[in-house]
Amino acid sequence: MELINQFFTLVKLEAGDTNMEISKIDICEICRESVLDFYEILTRDGFEVDISIPETSVYIRGNNDGIRRILFNFECCSLWSRRKVFRNFSAQ
Repeated sequence: MELINQFFTLVKLEAGDTNMEISKIDICEICRESVLDFYEILTRDGFEVDISIPETSVYIRGNNDGIRRILFNFECCSLWSRRKVFRNFSAQ
């Protein structure tokens, strides 16, 4: 259901039918949560996860859902690319 909501939000944004809520958000906390979402997948696939995120808060102004979506997309694409590279390398 979350994915469907994100799709409708994207459609509304592209059509100019909605405004994104901009607020003060802790980018470090969002990054930590984002890494944790993928941690199990990465370790299961044999990746060593070594991430350095400051313990102190770093605040930015942005859209919380938008930032999370960007990080999710980045992590998905990175994981997909790594799997594809390793699969092709193993086949040779």
